[in-house]
Amino acid sequence: MDLPGIGYFFEYLYIYTGKEPLTTLFYIFGIGLFVTMFFIGKNRDKLFLHPGYLLTGYSLVSVIIVTYIVSFFKPVINQQSMMDAMPFVVIAVAIGYQKFNLKTIIVLFAAIFISNILNFAFLNTYYTKNAKENFKQISQMVEKSVSKDSAAIVVSQIAPFYNYYFKQLRSQVKAYNPNENEPEELLKDINTFYVINAPFTSERSRQMEEIDELGFLILYPGMKEKTNTIKHIHTNWVNYIEQNYKIDSVYIDPLKNFEVGFRYKKQ
Repeated sequence: MDLPGIGYFFEYLYIYTGKEPLTTLFYIFGIGLFVTMFFIGKNRDKLFLHPGYLLTGYSLVSVIIVTYIVSFFKPVINQQSMMDAMPFVVIAVAIGYQKFNLKTIIVLFAAIFISNILNFAFLNTYYTKNAKENFKQISQMVEKSVSKDSAAIVVSQIAPFYNYYFKQLRSQVKAYNPNENEPEELLKDINTFYVINAPFTSERSRQMEEIDELGFLILYPGMKEKTNTIKHIHTNWVNYIEQNYKIDSVYIDPLKNFEVGFRYKKQ
């Protein structure tokens, strides 16, 4: 992980609140109220003796500030890890708004509620858009095509993902990891084969996509000794395909409308 920017906490807070600006401001202002209570509040000396307030303040400082400092030496911050701070953020915000009367709190909550409804329903379309990667439909398209040619094979840098969906479809199709095989070996006597890329990667050059070291290790932890050669292997595959095959068909992801799969035939 890389060290995030200095405003990482506010960026993550914006994401946690559903990218809803009014809710984010509500949280930031509440945290500001909580912090000022300890430094310029009339009862700040008593607050430092209150175990609940002290625990909340200490937790926020340790998770948000100390963790950031530690990350200069060993990066440990990402969007998921910062979820640890959220319970203390909520408590701090609640404490900060204690100085307001009930009417003000009700008005604030009503405004935030309406803003969230408008944001989720009309701006972010959170509940109506399809945000999932389209593995299943792509697998179905390829499976229908491959099933007509029993001798054809499928190659993918993310073979485990597609093999999962082929299994769900009860298909006999299997995707092969190109990093486990030389193209000359796997494609020997093969007239037709398929390359399926990830549905989150737009491969404009109509080639097999590359894979970075981190993605490779996540998918194939047992092959860590090959991390230094994955670019070389990718180049071998691309060159071999260009020299021996030509694109016969293209498969388009209907959700993102870009080319995600290719069928090759021997020249």
